[in-house]
Amino acid sequence: MATGSGKTIVMACLIAWHILNKATYPQDRRFSKYVFVVAPGLTVRSRWKWLKPDKPGNYYELFNIIPPGLHEKLRQGRVAVRNWHTLMR
Repeated sequence: MATGSGKTIVMACLIAWHILNKATYPQDRRFSKYVFVVAPGLTVRSRWKWLKPDKPGNYYELFNIIPPGLHEKLRQGRVAVRNWHTLMR
């Protein structure tokens, strides 16, 4: 997809959907509050740090992805963003 088409925002929406559903329905195994994102390069990884709900100025707040009352619930989740090189031996 093209640059600026909203791929990262879609990722943020999916992450929020999973974490908020898991926080609301903790017994439902379809959802997770732990998300592992693998970046293809260092530049992309540095941009994806804003997918972490606990970072000030994250995408969830910046783009109003979730209602303001749900931010505390979203912070129950954990998002790890790693470069694919860290997975190599």
